[in-house]
Amino acid sequence: MNIFELLASHKRKVLALWVILALYTAYTVGDYYITYSIKEHHPPIPYEFSGNGITVIPGHHMMLHSEVLKRIEMITELTVGICKHLGIDCWLESGTLLAAWRSGRIFDWEKDADIGLRYEDLNVIRTAWESGDLEKMEGWNENATLLFFDNKDLPLRVIDKVTHVYVDCFTFLTKKNDKGEDCLFQDYTVLWRSCYACTPREKDSRKAYWIPIKEHYPLKPCSLNTFEAMCPANTHEHLVYLFGDLSVPFTMRASTRVMMHLWLTILFVIGLPLLHRLFKASS
Repeated sequence: MNIFELLASHKRKVLALWVILALYTAYTVGDYYITYSIKEHHPPIPYEFSGNGITVIPGHHMMLHSEVLKRIEMITELTVGICKHLGIDCWLESGTLLAAWRSGRIFDWEKDADIGLRYEDLNVIRTAWESGDLEKMEGWNENATLLFFDNKDLPLRVIDKVTHVYVDCFTFLTKKNDKGEDCLFQDYTVLWRSCYACTPREKDSRKAYWIPIKEHYPLKPCSLNTFEAMCPANTHEHLVYLFGDLSVPFTMRASTRVMMHLWLTILFVIGLPLLHRLFKASS
């Protein structure tokens, strides 16, 4: 009895083994994640940390997708902890707020997280960081660092030095709108170009962010993964302002599950005909 006859005599076992192998391969390969490529217009990642200096490493950085999600959770919880430690308000913003509202968990396709805070509180964080106070706080993670930018809309990132994922910290000024309402405000910026109801500017894709303070405060507790954060008082209206109709399912981006389905399809399309030919040839 040759090898083909042996396999043909155990068709069910061979097919079962093939399914297990396909699932395992799909999970393993699908769990890999590649970060952004370096682009000049985007604050670059990954970073190389040496002392207080930061050097850009060109190219890509590969990591397990499951590790990405764990590190996003860690660095987001740390950012919330920094705000609590310093006694300043910060809240989940944009896609991270949507994730907390929809399921209470970070979306499995995320690459970063978003936090909002008042612009005047930025100097409180900067002073605490430069003085070394943050590194002495309870819950500080030695793999974290803060990077400040000369940008009033997005002046701060809290970065995980191990995987290079980060939290974007958006800062907001206080300004009256056309109705005389005090609002959290960001002037025309590309950061909100995908915002549903932000005020557009005709000459380019920049938009201005206006959220009435009376709809935003007082902040209320909300859950994200395993920790508690703060969210706007009227979270639903806040999200409608940013994303529009929330009854429409959020667009699914490439994730581990999508990759798994893709690999399963490829393996079965290629593998099953080969098995069929093998059994047919040996019978």
